[in-house]
Amino acid sequence: MKTEASQKPVPMDGALLDALQDWSRQAPYRQMGDWVFASPDMDGKQPHWPETLLKCYVHPAAKRVGITKALGWHSFRRTFATLLKGSGEDVKTVQKLMRHASSRLTLDVYAQALTPAKRAAHLKLVGLIQPAAETANGPSWSRAEDAVAVSS
Repeated sequence: MKTEASQKPVPMDGALLDALQDWSRQAPYRQMGDWVFASPDMDGKQPHWPETLLKCYVHPAAKRVGITKALGWHSFRRTFATLLKGSGEDVKTVQKLMRHASSRLTLDVYAQALTPAKRAAHLKLVGLIQPAAETANGPSWSRAEDAVAVSS
């Protein structure tokens, strides 16, 4: 673990618990001290290398479902942070779930603004600006319609 934040407990959905328990019953390495996703090359005493899992499992699965973009472990972390933030979770909660020591890292590097959220923010801004313009100069659409009528 890189930081103290990395060592804290992680909440887990019951379906994930069930899947992990099912895996533990059929995994080739089930002795105390064996890794959950153990490398057969190391007789269960070391995990698979993360890049090996990407190459052998994640990339082929992504290709089967039509994902052609470059995909790495940080893709999943960025998606996780973006979906949490986009669904309205506060930054501190996202930071803690990501195991980041700082919320700045969570926001600056991982969480991206979702298109619907960007569109909603833009419309809010337009709503703030447009009423003032309409009050001072009349509705903005009236001049656009006048311009179309003149050019016809």
